[in-house]
Amino acid sequence: RGPATVLSAGAAAEECLAFGGVDCTAALADWALAPDPAAPDSAPPLGVCAVLVDTDGPCSDFCASRGKRCVRASDDEGTGRCILQEDGHARQTLEGRGCLQSWRTQICVCAAPVSDTPPAPPAPPPPAPARPGAPGREAWESSSPHQAARATQALPGDARELPPEEPPLPPVRLVQPCFLKDSWYEPKNMPGQGRTVTHSAEQCQRRCTRTLGCARFSWWADGGCHLQEFISIRRVSRPGLSLAGPADCQDEAELYALIGGDLSASPPSPLHP
Repeated sequence: RGPATVLSAGAAAEECLAFGGVDCTAALADWALAPDPAAPDSAPPLGVCAVLVDTDGPCSDFCASRGKRCVRASDDEGTGRCILQEDGHARQTLEGRGCLQSWRTQICVCAAPVSDTPPAPPAPPPPAPARPGAPGREAWESSSPHQAARATQALPGDARELPPEEPPLPPVRLVQPCFLKDSWYEPKNMPGQGRTVTHSAEQCQRRCTRTLGCARFSWWADGGCHLQEFISIRRVSRPGLSLAGPADCQDEAELYALIGGDLSASPPSPLHP
């Protein structure tokens, strides 16, 4: 199995990051894509993501919840890095290549379901033959009096080449002490960090403050606490589901930028009760 096979079988990096946890697809490619000894002639799986995640259950359930199937799993070393716990792998059932083992954290290899492999798109129909003696569409457009009118209505500059803009995010709503209501940051977890459970957004913020490289946090109503780097992007959740904020409430420059404020003006009162 050469490197080209590994790269072609791997899922897009954005898709693997959306699983949460740590993306181990590149680091554990040889292990994740190793053939199943019980079916050595089977085709290699497609859309593979190997992720170190907090499952609190078997990887088969974790992959299924994301529309995937588990093709392999293993307990991790517990360091937050992509290291297999090979010595203790036989402590639980080996059925399903480890996908039925239940651990708090483990490395799951999820792949696209076999039935989801898309068929080849049909070939486009051939163009209809032009009528004898009739001018083609290009000749008609070049001679049409509407050609000049369309040219004068063209967008200025290179605007015709720009993709449509994304709809703007709704206004940011601040809650005490310095949190953004109904907001969260993407990617969901910074490298080396996964989901933990805290009783409040303040506890999640303190975790971010203690974590090297953490600039933002996202806290969900079910207690899920996720940490993000500064390059993360703010997203909007359904009302009442999440709170987000900076690692330190004293660092207000980011908050001012989000709410369209001006650092040279007086600070808005909601930031300091």
